[in-house]
Amino acid sequence: MALITAISTQSMSQEQLAAVDTSSGVQKEPVNDAGNTVDEGRAITEPQAAGGNGSGDGFLPNTSVDDPGVPDANPEMTGYDAAEAPPDAEVLDEDPLDAEETAATMAVIGVDDANVPGESSTRTAELIESLKPYGKGDMELSVGIGGRGGDGFTLAASAVFAYYVIDRLAPGMEMDYQVTFADVKYPQSLTLFPFVKFVLIRAFKVAPYLLVGGGRTFEWGGADTSYDSVTGEFNGYSAVSSWVTGVGGGVMIGMGNRVRIQIQLLAMYRVLDEKIWRDARVVPVTDNSGTTYILSGERTDRYWYPAPSFWLSFVL
Repeated sequence: MALITAISTQSMSQEQLAAVDTSSGVQKEPVNDAGNTVDEGRAITEPQAAGGNGSGDGFLPNTSVDDPGVPDANPEMTGYDAAEAPPDAEVLDEDPLDAEETAATMAVIGVDDANVPGESSTRTAELIESLKPYGKGDMELSVGIGGRGGDGFTLAASAVFAYYVIDRLAPGMEMDYQVTFADVKYPQSLTLFPFVKFVLIRAFKVAPYLLVGGGRTFEWGGADTSYDSVTGEFNGYSAVSSWVTGVGGGVMIGMGNRVRIQIQLLAMYRVLDEKIWRDARVVPVTDNSGTTYILSGERTDRYWYPAPSFWLSFVL
């Protein structure tokens, strides 16, 4: 906003007083301190000419006692409209930084001079949406480690990478390695599980998502045969590779700008390369040659199983 500085005169010089007809109270050729001629015929009283605060309809602005240099805003006393600058007013230019700052702010939020307020609000909303997590170009790296007991101790380690090709949607790859330490033999395994994840709500604190994927589990090592046919003892598990698919979802919980906890549960379906025993039982068989042990139960090459996961995720 332009600033207006009003220049008011409270006292008159000797040359100005000489130009006043004291008998009639009319200034013949009134001039101000700057030497400029003012409107003729405007009455002025002697108390005002002497610098007083007269009550007549004089040329000089009526001034306040507290701040004698500031004219009153009453048009009848000042002789000009408060909305207009007086004849001797000095107008200061607008601060150029205001325009520069406004232009810079508009550039940041993507608003130009041609935009109407409604369009500006739309652009601002689009900018806020683009700053939310799980948007196009975001990357995630998740790591996890776990273990479980049973016949032995199983150690599992996993790593997950995901890249958001568009907002909310991220293809990725999960890699899981598992090894078991026990008295009997267990195969080691490596699972490669590509997937696609869709984030339902782009929130910093809690973001649920859906996931579907499929891959391959490779197994090696383990026992040649699970049971000893002579003694009937359990030797361990044989290595059998398989194909896996999974569907489910999870939730990502924000722990900071770049750290999240990810909890996931999938329903997995496995198809093995060969049939295995499920709930096998060792049955002794006696004949003329002696007693041998055989397995009895169900053999299958496919089954469902739950797959819970827990990871610590980092935004790259």
